[in-house]
Amino acid sequence: MAISRTEATQILNEATAAGISEATIEEWTVELGAYRFALTSPNGNPPSRTIATQIRDRIRAHTPVAQQAGSVEPVTPPVSTPSTEMATERQVAYILSLLDQRRRSGEGGGFFQGPTNRQGVERLTRAEATTYIRSLKGDY
Repeated sequence: MAISRTEATQILNEATAAGISEATIEEWTVELGAYRFALTSPNGNPPSRTIATQIRDRIRAHTPVAQQAGSVEPVTPPVSTPSTEMATERQVAYILSLLDQRRRSGEGGGFFQGPTNRQGVERLTRAEATTYIRSLKGDY
């Protein structure tokens, strides 16, 4: 029984992701006794489930173990720009002191709803920290 065209496309995508060329897939398909373009041509007759399984096995044999396990290559962090730079230690300390003052005085929070602990405040960008400080100071 032949596989679906969708499954054939998935197999071809797996091969491409593993760095295997369409020509190699076509060679494997012929070696296994199916029509050369069964996987690579949208008009081809998809191969049988048995052949599809054997091709998938060959793809997996060419795929690095880490990639098979689902691990992803480390992503390089984006280059910092002024809008994505993290809050400075000075901003963090100032926000925490303003929050402490508001807690003691019983005042509300201002227009910006933000984190109230060090970990949360440290995750703010510089721009967010500036907005938070203005809010806590009442500089609307």
